[in-house]
Amino acid sequence: MTHRRTITAGWLWLLLMVGALAGAAGPVQTFPSGPCRRADNVQLDPNRFHFVVIADRTGGHRPGVFAGAIHKVNLLQPEFVVCIGDLIEGYTTDPNRIEQQWSEFERIIEPLEMPFYYLPGNHDISNPVMLAAWKHRFNRTYYHFLHKEVLFLCLNTEGGQQAHRADWIDDEQRAYFGQVLQDHRRVRWTLVFLHKPLWESDESGWRRFETLLADRPYTVFAGHKHQYAHQIRHGRRYIRLATTGGSNDLAGVSSQRDQAIRIGKFDHLLWVTMTGQGPRIANLMLDGLFDEQTTPLIIAQAAEFIKDQIQQNRLIQIEPIHLAADGPDKAAGRIRITNPTIVPMSVRIEPVSQGAIRLNPDETTRTVPPFSQRTIRLDLQTESPDAIGAGQTIEIPLPIRIAFWLPAQEPYACTLIRPVTILGQ
Repeated sequence: MTHRRTITAGWLWLLLMVGALAGAAGPVQTFPSGPCRRADNVQLDPNRFHFVVIADRTGGHRPGVFAGAIHKVNLLQPEFVVCIGDLIEGYTTDPNRIEQQWSEFERIIEPLEMPFYYLPGNHDISNPVMLAAWKHRFNRTYYHFLHKEVLFLCLNTEGGQQAHRADWIDDEQRAYFGQVLQDHRRVRWTLVFLHKPLWESDESGWRRFETLLADRPYTVFAGHKHQYAHQIRHGRRYIRLATTGGSNDLAGVSSQRDQAIRIGKFDHLLWVTMTGQGPRIANLMLDGLFDEQTTPLIIAQAAEFIKDQIQQNRLIQIEPIHLAADGPDKAAGRIRITNPTIVPMSVRIEPVSQGAIRLNPDETTRTVPPFSQRTIRLDLQTESPDAIGAGQTIEIPLPIRIAFWLPAQEPYACTLIRPVTILGQ
């Protein structure tokens, strides 16, 4: 009896040890009992993860493209998104306009369901006023983070240029990343993100930064030129993204899609899978990425529905502007924009003048998500307090450019002329 108990206890101990070792080895791949082609190299790596790299939005942005991309990123469900800069148009020193542009961008990415890592481009910090606005919102213009033993370096390629130096990565930034790389020598991979592809210029100072990367495994991502390119340099991959809504004369033109892909001028996302052997990178074209409800019939129906809504004047409603008792310059109206469709809608309204009267929208561009409403304030300015008489009614035609971004098609766009009624006291 004692001998039998000893054997049973021994088997029990052995089974527990085998189970513990199996658990320590990580997830176990199981296969169904039905037909299945097995792959010997299947990896269930707990350190594997996915993220998206998103390209230039601005530099002559096409309204609605970036907003549509945000919806498509949500379909993919990556762990996070990294951008490579040029998020607003910039190139202004007007604080109100800078704030307006950043507010517009924040509204565009508000539906995003995962973290978004910012990186500045030349359009984002093109002068000291814009740089101050960036630091007020985001604090740093360069930084790093670590995710599952992968080191992410997010650089600012505008630092040296703002100081009128040829070396676009200044000494302070280079020292920062030198220390970061020293502190993280044993990471499994390093990923470098910068707006301008500095390796394409001998005068950019990139070679000095490149020496910091030394012989570690790394991959570099940039944008700026709105044209895709892939290069092997020192045995490492250097990738220059095209656009995600930035100016591009071929992106989104369905009749020239083959040419656009051939020369690298397209709207896309990079889908990156971080494996034990490094990043696996896929180009996802925006015009080929849809949700499960998108069919040619639904797209055709949406186009007809848009035409009907325009004809029945259901998209744009403008309230009359009543002159304020304390002066015409205090008067303002509201433009209510309704998007009853399944696709993003973009609206562009420029200031308009008639005689001594000027109408200024508080936003010149606005993206309206599917099945939602947005409001733009319309401020009245006059060169003379007598420009509008008591009891007088004036109508000023206001051009409103609208566009709907239908999948796999060129945008359905038109300009509506809507009257703005101004009522005197």
